[in-house]
Amino acid sequence: MDRRVPTLASRLFSVHAAVIATGLALGWLVSAAGAGIGVGVLGGIFFLILSLKSLRPAIILSVSIMMVFGRGELYQYDIPFAGGGLKPSDLLLAVVLISWAVRVLVFKRVVLRLPKVFCSLVLVYMAVATASALGSLTSGIYFKDALLELRPLLQYLLVIPLIAEFDSAALRQSVWILLGVSVFSSVRILVNYWMGVGEVLLYGEGIRVVLLELGAYLPPVILGFTFYLFGLRPVLSLSVGLLNLTALAVTFFRSAYLGLTSGLAFMFLVAEPAIKRLMLKLAVFVAVGGCIIWVAHSVISPKAVNPIESVVTRVLSLREFKEDISSLHRLREWEAASALIARSPIWGNGLGTRVVFESPMYDAESEQLGYLSHDIYMHNSYMWLLVKMGAVGLASFMFLPLTAMWTAVRSLRFLADPAVRATQLAMCGVLAGNLVISMFGPMFNIDNMTPINAFILGSVFILAREAQNPWENEI
Repeated sequence: MDRRVPTLASRLFSVHAAVIATGLALGWLVSAAGAGIGVGVLGGIFFLILSLKSLRPAIILSVSIMMVFGRGELYQYDIPFAGGGLKPSDLLLAVVLISWAVRVLVFKRVVLRLPKVFCSLVLVYMAVATASALGSLTSGIYFKDALLELRPLLQYLLVIPLIAEFDSAALRQSVWILLGVSVFSSVRILVNYWMGVGEVLLYGEGIRVVLLELGAYLPPVILGFTFYLFGLRPVLSLSVGLLNLTALAVTFFRSAYLGLTSGLAFMFLVAEPAIKRLMLKLAVFVAVGGCIIWVAHSVISPKAVNPIESVVTRVLSLREFKEDISSLHRLREWEAASALIARSPIWGNGLGTRVVFESPMYDAESEQLGYLSHDIYMHNSYMWLLVKMGAVGLASFMFLPLTAMWTAVRSLRFLADPAVRATQLAMCGVLAGNLVISMFGPMFNIDNMTPINAFILGSVFILAREAQNPWENEI
């Protein structure tokens, strides 16, 4: 007894001392940072404490805020840190990783089976990206630009705690929550379209591109339709799918149409025969519904811009890419990027490298067509990887979606639960669609898409654990 009392007392004293010191430090930080930043810090602390019990709220919030807010809204505010600023996504990533580490190391939380090869590939990609950012210092690249591009890539670390903590039941519940979030987001984008909010196309016959991120709409469209095909809350699922399809359509992003078509086509290839037949029926249903809307709009409001005609016009404009201003911008950007790739094809030029070229697009500052573009943003994730991190970076990243795609398709044969099989088939479609979209935009590397990508990648392996077959221990 004499031996235990000092030990217990010392432990209690150490714990209380740590809590008091931490509280004083946080109080000083909040008072020094100011009211607005203090709210953000307190919010982060709240989610950190909450995440010690369950990671689900922080992970779901990390994904859902990307589906609701555009980049201009989400990244308008930050907390000053190390000469830069911590964004909401940065805080949530830190909360998830710190709380997961505490849960595993201190609370001895059981870790569900991790796919060792895939998790190793994620860490390898993180190492390559970090090395590229550090190498930018020696190349004369502005270090803040390198950190700006490294930050969204770190979101792929969400994959590991997601797979370790979620089972298929928890994942499906989270998916339904995200579908609910997508309803709010879609209504918002449709209201913006109705009110004429958006960027007017120079040669678009009155079409306005609604400035919300298109990549966030593929998952709810595909998930909604897939759940309907499998009979999972069919009325609700079909309603969510159609609502999100309408919102995606009025963004007028042509790559979104290509991505959705590619995703559904891939699903059709790997789906079972009964689902293929239902997909064809659904396609006919959507096409007939579009024709009815087109005719009704023409009769009721013949002089107003017909949304169906606008979508068709936007799709057909793909044939005239040589005359399209935005397409010419991309072609010149890719030409300049190709020169940078040739300069350093293996290791790349470093994160933060800027692609400089003459753009034919309209410049709001000079109020004229044509300007010198020197942005770190690029309209092609594959070329972005080659420019910044070379062939090594491209290879280290491509293992992630391709491994996930192979796992998803392979597991479909061994998933008995229709709900699990439906979700996995939808993940196949989302992955295929994102692989196509990324040829025309930075879907794999931009800050408000990488948390969504991490969720999709992790979901594949969570669902694959339900497959009872000889290869499951190898994924």
